[in-house]
Order: sequence, then structure tokens, then C-alpha cells
Amino acid sequence: MRAPLENNKDAERREAQDLAERTGVPLWGAFRVIRGELTLNELLKSMMRREKFQRLQKNGLDPDLAGHVASGSLPQWRATVLQDMRVAGRAKFTRDRIEMAWRENLPTALWAFGQEDWVSGFIKRARTYDFMFDAVNTSEPVSIFKHDVKMLCHPDDLETIRSQRRFDKRVLTEGLGASRDRKDRYRPTDQSLSNARSSGESVRWVFRDGSGIDGRILAFGRWDIDIVVMADAPAPATLFFHALHPATAKQIQRLTG
Repeated sequence: MRAPLENNKDAERREAQDLAERTGVPLWGAFRVIRGELTLNELLKSMMRREKFQRLQKNGLDPDLAGHVASGSLPQWRATVLQDMRVAGRAKFTRDRIEMAWRENLPTALWAFGQEDWVSGFIKRARTYDFMFDAVNTSEPVSIFKHDVKMLCHPDDLETIRSQRRFDKRVLTEGLGASRDRKDRYRPTDQSLSNARSSGESVRWVFRDGSGIDGRILAFGRWDIDIVVMADAPAPATLFFHALHPATAKQIQRLTG
């Protein structure tokens, strides 16, 4: 009773060896094709993904990002940007800077719509759409909607950032403020942000109320951008996409063509 089984194995082995020789696929893969576990085309695509994954890793791309690029779910240019941003301190593309400041109990200065100047204090509780802010020299925390905030920074950097505030007269005359409606908001594309970041030049970020700030891109995520305001002492800050006016597009285009 064993001879037929052995004959079948011998036939399978010969067929797999023949397929491997004809196509250049590894013998283990040829066996899987012969057994019907996957098609030859699927095997070849899998091998190409693996080869691309290994090449990307060898060139310095993190394994998780290399896996997404190899599978086709993430463009290589964006993976490179995300990896650079990790080095810059942004571990996650979807990181929430307000929640981070709350959880780490970081002193925070914020500039919101309707405020002539920045206020400093601590974020006491962050929720999905709002947070409690305990400002210096106030009796109790107040609730602030996230879409009302234009920028955040560390209080130690306020002097530098204040000195670099700018105003766009045309946008000022529109009389705009914060908006809850997504259709009112402007968000630059990841590609344009990546190009502007690569230029190393400062961008004029124009907010909906006509105020603005000059700063070069350090990193960006889904909801915000980390910038460096260049002055006598460079100062890092975070600004939010929901606060930007479309006039910013011209400033970015000036750098990226």
C-alpha cells in the first residue's frame, strides 16, 4: 500500500523541481503551487514583496514602514517622511499633541481664536473635541474647544514666537474665526508638506482670522504641524490644520512650485 503514496510523492517532487527550474522560484514555493495552496502568480508577487521589503530595510527604512511600502499600502516617499518625523519626535502620524500635554503634565502656552495674546498654564483634561485648561492667574480651569486653538508651544519659547507673529490684511478683512465645519477648513496635501519640509525654508502660515506665523516644517501629522520659528533663538511650536486659511496654499506653493 505504500508504493502508490511514494510514487505520488516522487511525482510531486519531480513536478516541483521542474517548475522551480523553469520559473526560478524556490523549491518550497514550487511545492505550494503544485499542491494548489497558491498560484504561481501569487507566489511571484509574494517573492517580489519580500525582496522589496528586504531592500528597503537594507536601505535603512524601519521594518513596519518597509512592510507597508512593500505591500503597496504606503508610498515610499511618505514612509521616508514618517521615519524622518520619528527622529524629530513624532512617533505616530495620528498623535494628539493636546492629549500628550495633558498626560505628561507639560506646561503649555496656547493661542486661540478670539484671544489677542497667548495664555500659559496646564491642560487638566483632554477629551475628543475639547479640553480643560488651567491658565496662570485664573481661579479655575475653563473648557476650550480644540478647533478654537491655533497654536501650542512651551511657555519658555513664547518671547521668540510672539516676535514672529504676522498678519495678512486681505484675510483680516474677511472677519473669519474658528469653524466646526470641515468644509470650511484648509489642509495642505502630505506631498506639498513633504516638499516644503525638504526645502528647509520657512512658510508663512496664515490663520483664518488673518494672523499668522513664519516657521519651517519639522514634522507633520494628521491634525497638526510641528514647526520651528526661526529667530535669535529657534523655537519649536505646533499649529493646527483646522486653524489655517487657504491663503497658506500660496505660501507653500512659493517654495514647492
